[in-house]
Amino acid sequence: MDKLNHETKEKIFRFIHGSISLKELESFIYESKELEAFFNKDDYLELISLDFNKRSSNYDVLKILQKNIDMGEYEVWKIVN
Repeated sequence: MDKLNHETKEKIFRFIHGSISLKELESFIYESKELEAFFNKDDYLELISLDFNKRSSNYDVLKILQKNIDMGEYEVWKIVN
C-alpha cells in the first residue's frame, strides 16, 4: 500500500475499523482516481458496481479492500490510533 497517499489510507483504515459508514466510503470511492489506478482492475470494477444501499455490501467492500491493501499496515495503524 506504499503507493496510496496518507489520506486514502486513512479513509480505508477508518472504514475497516468502523469509524466511517459505508455511505461515507461510497462517495470517496467514486471520487478517487487513486483507487482506480492502485486496485486490481477486476476488484475495482466489482467495488464500484456494488449497491451501497444494501447492508450486505459492507462485507463485500471489506473483502475487496482486504485483498488490495496491506492488512499488516492496517494493524499498525490500529495500534497507533
